[in-house]
Amino acid sequence: MKKALLIIASVLVFHSCAVNLLVDFRPVTEAGYAMFGGVPERNFYSDIEIRDSLELVRRFELKGSHSNTSVTAGNGLIFTGDLSGRIFAFDIETGKSYGYKKYDGEISIAPALIGRRIYFVVNKRNEPNSTLVTFDFFDGKEINKYDLNGSVKSELLILNNRIVAVDNEGAVYNFNTAGYVEWSFDTKQKQNSHPSSDGKIIAWGTNEGKLIIFSAEQKKILDSFSADTSVTSGTAIDNHIIYFGDAAGNLYAYNYPQKKLLWKINTGAKIVNFPVQNDSLVISGNLKGMIYAVRKKSGALKWSLKIDGLINATPLMTKNILLQPDLNKKMYLIDVANGAIRETINYEGRAKLSPVYYRDYIIAGSDRGIIYLYNYKRGG
Repeated sequence: MKKALLIIASVLVFHSCAVNLLVDFRPVTEAGYAMFGGVPERNFYSDIEIRDSLELVRRFELKGSHSNTSVTAGNGLIFTGDLSGRIFAFDIETGKSYGYKKYDGEISIAPALIGRRIYFVVNKRNEPNSTLVTFDFFDGKEINKYDLNGSVKSELLILNNRIVAVDNEGAVYNFNTAGYVEWSFDTKQKQNSHPSSDGKIIAWGTNEGKLIIFSAEQKKILDSFSADTSVTSGTAIDNHIIYFGDAAGNLYAYNYPQKKLLWKINTGAKIVNFPVQNDSLVISGNLKGMIYAVRKKSGALKWSLKIDGLINATPLMTKNILLQPDLNKKMYLIDVANGAIRETINYEGRAKLSPVYYRDYIIAGSDRGIIYLYNYKRGG
């Protein structure tokens, strides 16, 4: 009963907030989970061991739904946007809401966080245009709004204390911390992928099936690799190897310094999320609800699993458990070693957000803008 009252109180507090995004000042002491995937390489692995179930601490009901993105977090704060054009902030420890800021359009990708500023993209509805907003959440003020000709529905990167965005038309933008473009480059190749970076190159895929290897320093395309069909997944980088998937369901491992395809495995259906990995495995799901765990060195299949719903949200991988949302209102806790389902969490709506580990909490989300905060140490 006490836990139920805590959850209800948290929801009511969030709905009663003032329509203004303003955070109490606090020293900036950590980078936190500052972008989708945590780091530019897009690493969805957390070095923790969790129980077979999670304890719900509280939940928040926002104003609108989410796309398949995630929250970002830093300095004890969680930031998230929604498809109704609102950007929210709340305190992870107390549940306190810091309100929201409303924009005309939709916020479909995760905000990025540098210091006391958040950067987020507002895509115009029914128009191929977008705006990058730079916002100081301690002052509650916009620093800048920069209008772009294309829609940006690929996740933002933080690279060398700069914001990098790739729009759907294939143009790359490098923004300074004030939200102004320092340089841009138009590849003229339309894309629906998501970029990653190892600090030297930026990699993403195109609708024509090209993996682009782009040098941010030289501001030019260094290399490209031809996939079998359109690259539809996000990209992830580890030790000079780029992992990505395509519309035919192929999962690739490409060594970009060697310009060599290491292996390719077909999963049987389109891949739209990001591959996740630990030291030995890379795991990817597809739109038929199949999950494949592949050995990184050889490309050999270790295990596969069929779940009830299609997979378009990227999972969180821990030492022992893969937390995989699906579109059939569930999040599965799957044994990384053998693919066995250890627990299934049921939601009222479709599971939409990629789970995030931050400050000993797991943060997930479902349709209609519901955010769930779990304690992973005190499950069943």
